[in-house]
Amino acid sequence: MKSERVVSFISNLVPSYQSRLINEVACAESLDDGTLIIPIIDEQADAVGDAWVSIRWQGDPARQAEVQADSVATIAVVRHMRLHYAGQPLERMAREMEALAQHYEFKTGGSLYLPYERAPAGVLPVVRTAVARLGESAVIEVLKKAAGI
Repeated sequence: MKSERVVSFISNLVPSYQSRLINEVACAESLDDGTLIIPIIDEQADAVGDAWVSIRWQGDPARQAEVQADSVATIAVVRHMRLHYAGQPLERMAREMEALAQHYEFKTGGSLYLPYERAPAGVLPVVRTAVARLGESAVIEVLKKAAGI
């Protein structure tokens, strides 16, 4: 079930989360505030690629809500990245965030909500790297020569 895969993914965001068994169900527990993320098994939702989880705020069953699994995973990943990349250049964190988002998609079949434009595959990343290494004017000259201009 997708909700179980999402909870498993979140529980592996160490040291932000850990895995915890509640009534023989694998959950993710926040080491920051004790919030529990519990998968909701729903075959109909899973059939359409949707998944929901139950959130127990600070582990309290009286303070519980059901939310979309991808939304909770997005928040967990962003918090995790902030912890690991505090003080690092934003470009590095963005690259790692993109890599983790792709890993999330591979592991869970879901998508994180990342409110920035993802870099398209192909020539653009190569051009950006070349500009960073050689300078803009040198890359423009190379591109002109390649185009026959």
